[in-house]
Amino acid sequence: MSERQIEGVLREVTDEEVAFYQEYGWVMMKQLVDPVFAAELLHVGREWRERREKEVGPGKAAAGRARQQEAEPFPSFMFSQRMAQNAMRLVNRKRLKGVDIRAAGSGNIGATNAFRTLGKGIGIAVLLIDILKGLLPCLFFPALVAGLFPDGQAPAPKTLQLLIGVAAILGHNYPCWLGFKGGKGVATNAGVAFGLAWPLGLAYAFVWLSILAIFRISSLAGMAAVVAAAAAAPLFGYPQFFPVLGAIALLIIYLHRENIARLARGEEPRVGGSKDTAGG
Repeated sequence: MSERQIEGVLREVTDEEVAFYQEYGWVMMKQLVDPVFAAELLHVGREWRERREKEVGPGKAAAGRARQQEAEPFPSFMFSQRMAQNAMRLVNRKRLKGVDIRAAGSGNIGATNAFRTLGKGIGIAVLLIDILKGLLPCLFFPALVAGLFPDGQAPAPKTLQLLIGVAAILGHNYPCWLGFKGGKGVATNAGVAFGLAWPLGLAYAFVWLSILAIFRISSLAGMAAVVAAAAAAPLFGYPQFFPVLGAIALLIIYLHRENIARLARGEEPRVGGSKDTAGG
């Protein structure tokens, strides 16, 4: 799908929508995508998901290459210039000018610190981007990676998803272009959980939001959620995910060791509190 075609079905965000998003952290963009095209995307996405779930046995690599083509126009649409331009308008690059988030607040590049130092609009944008870092690779990259293997020799789709999810989390936590100092992986792990199996994602989201609503402590909610996702894997019929998700949970808890120390001292800031030193 060409950029010109995408521009015909995806409009630009308006100044009013940008202003509303910057003020309130959310915005309803009516008719952003052409309704007919949106229905086509939904249909293609459902069919692609069903074929991916049914793929077993020999010929996985060939099927993976074929499915990647059949997933169009979804990949072209999601990674289009118009989509990127709209996203950049919403987060408003001018507000970021001169602000290095690594030197503000907790110094962490994750969503919690973005909320505290750059406001709700940018915080929500960072949260969504971090989730998509884990979700999109798990959904679309297995077909690409499977195509690199000789026919019949690619790992099982779920195995590829899991390995790609781990790579996404490690890439977020230890980005080479930031001196291997990244985020803590809570939101990216949420995306991975949804990409692996939606029940795991729902368990993750339920625990995350529940703990956050009760205690209003972002770090506590994040650590509880990663443990919940690992524990839910065998309960929902995915025991093969438990060792890896458990290891990821331990890594994320380790990255929260400063938060744990503040929790023990009763000094960990709450969401909406006056302190801006929490790591997130």
